[in-house]
Amino acid sequence: MGSLRISTRTKASSIVEVTTAMVIISIVFAASTIIYLQAQRSVLNWQKLSASVSLDNLYAEMQSRGQIPVDREIVISGELTISKEVMSSVHSDKLWVLRLQAHAESGVQLAEKKYLFVKYENAD
Repeated sequence: MGSLRISTRTKASSIVEVTTAMVIISIVFAASTIIYLQAQRSVLNWQKLSASVSLDNLYAEMQSRGQIPVDREIVISGELTISKEVMSSVHSDKLWVLRLQAHAESGVQLAEKKYLFVKYENAD
């Protein structure tokens, strides 16, 4: 009878195989990081664009009503907090500046718009 020889030695990977695997893993990780960051930026850009459109819509609505806001007012509109502020212009007493700002729930400012208008005093 012949003797049975059992090999307990494990075959090791060569340095080339290990390096190739590490390069592939690094490329996949880098690509996934780039895709994730692009997605995050696009969400923030969409939020900024949406906030800017909301401010334009609010101004158009105020114009159609002929409504001039009080000196300072804060309005919560969905996920946005919109602050309205009316200031007199430094160039003329009749020119006024309407400043609208949109903030996210986290407090980050997403958009700001300034509109110049003429404010007439009522002669009673």
